[in-house]
Amino acid sequence: ATRNAAGMRQGRGRARKFAAWGALAVGAAGVLSTFAMKATDAALMAAPAYGAILLSVGFALLSPALLRALLDRAEPLLTALTGASGYLTVRNMRQRAEQLSGVLMPLILFTGMATATLCMQAAENDAIKSSGLAESVEDKNLETLNFVVVGIIVVFACVMLVNTLYAATSYRVREFGQQRLAGATPGQVLGTVAVESLVLTVTGVFFGTVAGLAGIVPFTTVRTDSILPGQGLGIWLTVVALAATATFVTSLGTARRTLRVRAVDAVAIAA
Repeated sequence: ATRNAAGMRQGRGRARKFAAWGALAVGAAGVLSTFAMKATDAALMAAPAYGAILLSVGFALLSPALLRALLDRAEPLLTALTGASGYLTVRNMRQRAEQLSGVLMPLILFTGMATATLCMQAAENDAIKSSGLAESVEDKNLETLNFVVVGIIVVFACVMLVNTLYAATSYRVREFGQQRLAGATPGQVLGTVAVESLVLTVTGVFFGTVAGLAGIVPFTTVRTDSILPGQGLGIWLTVVALAATATFVTSLGTARRTLRVRAVDAVAIAA
């Protein structure tokens, strides 16, 4: 039974990697095909938008490996800044990388899709204004559709992120109890959770931003002869703020609620 379970996990892992690299390859082809189009093509936004979405999906599927790679490089910095707690946090997160990938997936998808769609729509609006023409009914309908799609993504990603974080943090009641029995204060436990949330946010935002920029840059270059839209930084900061707020509020709030249980009771209940 153990051998069969291990074989099934390996099979799922291979299928996941195959799907991830396939999404990255098709996504890269999509964004690169933008350079073969004209600025006036009606479907100009479609190729980079779908390309950015597929790149986000590819990064999300590879999130366990991406998280481990980032932890390997961030360990010296985290240890220098936070001491032994940072060292232990890195070790803990590396062991739980598969579980934490459930948090990274919605973070990457939300950041990549929202940033790409909103920035490309902003660039399109700037191009229409600079041409001196009024927005057509078709342009307004497309803009509305983009905002609806982004809204659905925001709601879905936030709900998925909050649910995953809540479940993952609540599940650690025994771990938190053991840490407190070993001498850790509630503040130190919350500090560890905060460091984990920071690492997850930085990882998700980084790879989501890479996916988003991969779609934005080709579109704005072809459509407006500039690299980024004027509102690009403001849009990105808003997206990052929403992602960080959802991550920190959920993880720290759940951890604080879990710590209300006495350490002895937490270990006994979860045992």
